[in-house]
Amino acid sequence: MKKNNLFLFLLFFCFSQKLWADGLDYSADGGFQTYPLGSLFSAQAGYGAKIWQAPESGPADFWKYGYVRPQIKVDSIFLINRITAELEFYPISLLGFSAGGGVSQRDVQKYKDFDCDALRCRGELTYELIRANLTLGYADFFFNARGTYQKFHSASRTQAFYDEMSYLVGQAGGDDQRSLQILGGQKISDKWSALVAGSFQEFIHTRNNNAAVLALVNYTEGPWRASFGLGEYRSTHQVANPVAAFVIHWSGPKSLALF
Repeated sequence: MKKNNLFLFLLFFCFSQKLWADGLDYSADGGFQTYPLGSLFSAQAGYGAKIWQAPESGPADFWKYGYVRPQIKVDSIFLINRITAELEFYPISLLGFSAGGGVSQRDVQKYKDFDCDALRCRGELTYELIRANLTLGYADFFFNARGTYQKFHSASRTQAFYDEMSYLVGQAGGDDQRSLQILGGQKISDKWSALVAGSFQEFIHTRNNNAAVLALVNYTEGPWRASFGLGEYRSTHQVANPVAAFVIHWSGPKSLALF
């Protein structure tokens, strides 16, 4: 099976409760999607430190703080493993920026819809990234937008490379990838929330791209959250098809992030 950025998209945007604290935070996720067929296990840990906080005069002031947070994230499906280190800076909790980098070690040589004799599917990929994140809300409604720019490096100067996270092909030697994820939804109760989300990714030099739209429902029980989504996925390499995705999330101490 393969891993896909649809999972990261779904995991990142699952609505969480407003419980935050300084210090160590950690969480883990496992998920499955039907098209393109894939699964993914993720775990991350970070340490948040507030750099300022306004005196609270009521519940509506919960967002009036800023923080910094280094984090490490691991994504795995056993034969494909990726580790990313990132530093987040939020001058205010609603708007933040981050920068980091990582490495992906791939030991799979066969993928449906891709010719791995012509493409570099195995071996190491390294990358750097920058990201911007915006969160807004009113009453029980919420909105989030996240833009990411990644610079990939491949050891082969003659073979284009396959990125298993996005299902896209990058230029030989390296390529730049831009992505945008947007969602809007409503918290229905302490346990239920519903949202609609869209995602777009593109390698700049090869012009390979993908897009997905999902309607999601989340159910929370203590530190556990189950998320189910239905929608459509398409890419340069795959025709538009329905997709279903399911994710189980476990959270230890929560981070300072609103999402």
